[in-house]
Amino acid sequence: IQRKCFALAAQTNPDNKAVIDSLKCFETVAVNLERISDFCERVIGQHGYIENPALLKEFDLSECFERIDVGLSLVEGAVLKKDTHLALRVCRVEQELDELYGNMFGRIVKRLSDGKDAETLITILFMVHYLERMGDALLNVGEAVLSASLGERIKIGQLRTLEGSLEDLHQPLFETSMRTIAETRSGATIATLKREPSADGV
Repeated sequence: IQRKCFALAAQTNPDNKAVIDSLKCFETVAVNLERISDFCERVIGQHGYIENPALLKEFDLSECFERIDVGLSLVEGAVLKKDTHLALRVCRVEQELDELYGNMFGRIVKRLSDGKDAETLITILFMVHYLERMGDALLNVGEAVLSASLGERIKIGQLRTLEGSLEDLHQPLFETSMRTIAETRSGATIATLKREPSADGV
């Protein structure tokens, strides 16, 4: 996928920003899906160091896997349809996994103070850390789709601010496009927002 994206980008007119943005999106998605598969391998590898399997029931990781599974199930639709709603839901998985990681981290640290099963507890912590990193990769995927859809590179923090402003104007994000009109000396971008017609032409 990466090779094809680079080859197509080289053949595409640089002025055709929509195609270039889409190719960047595909390449970013491919890279981050590969990262997720790498993290899955590492989780399985860590499992071999578990000395007390009973602790895996106490520190149940199934909720983390469920959130990741939900995020992954949304990726195809978000990418192929440039669906900002789905992309935002993919991004939110990262925040949910961060919260689960924080909760699990606190519980494991507290349990370590007992001085028992330290190796197994630290191994589980590594596993949870890799699951949290999968959330970071999903966030990259969601942001790539949002950037391609809006026509401007955007991070989730910026997007939440933009969403709040659009809500005040009763303007949904999925009916909005963004176009850069200038760049400041510091590198900040000045852009215009344009309302795109909805499916019924309004």
